[in-house]
Amino acid sequence: MSMAQSAMAQGHDDRSYTATGSGDGLDADSFPVGLEAAPAAGLVPAPVPQKTCADQDDDGDGVNDCDDKCPSSQAGQAIGPDGCPLPLIVELKGVNFDFDQATLRPDAVAILDEAIAILGKYPQLRLEVAGHTDSIGRRRYNQALSERRAHAAYDYLTSHGIDAGRLAGPTGYGELKPIAPNTNEDGTDNPEGRARNRRTELNVQG
Repeated sequence: MSMAQSAMAQGHDDRSYTATGSGDGLDADSFPVGLEAAPAAGLVPAPVPQKTCADQDDDGDGVNDCDDKCPSSQAGQAIGPDGCPLPLIVELKGVNFDFDQATLRPDAVAILDEAIAILGKYPQLRLEVAGHTDSIGRRRYNQALSERRAHAAYDYLTSHGIDAGRLAGPTGYGELKPIAPNTNEDGTDNPEGRARNRRTELNVQG
């Protein structure tokens, strides 16, 4: 091969690798023949974190689904660390009455107001409203008196926003269920015991 031919071949090779554009901007034809531009480096999307039962609380009781042994607990229930309702222990005071009366005294109203607050806090709570008397008087009369006492408490609760469906009764038990002796061991009268027996109880239902 002559030197001219060699120079022409060399020139051909140079042109194969020389950009045809001018300045800093290069077009697609500016790249060498037979070579491709490298793809632009793109950001790899971060993997979407997968939720597990440890991240979920379907019944909204504050215990994740992995640890929740009672996944259908209800709103308002006291919940243990295993997600199950705790046994509800609520002590409600009863109300007392004057002798042969079924009228609510101021102290009885205060106790019933406390019961209303507790019922508002625990919407699943149900009560039995039960009236009682001491043993003075005839049994039939005391039965009717106990029913009036139960009604007095029942009516107060329902008139202050407690749904009747949450209350069992009102029920009167007369003198049949004393919580204190009506008489002393020697047979004499026991005024303190009789005063305790003149009452209406609010009994928590299971």
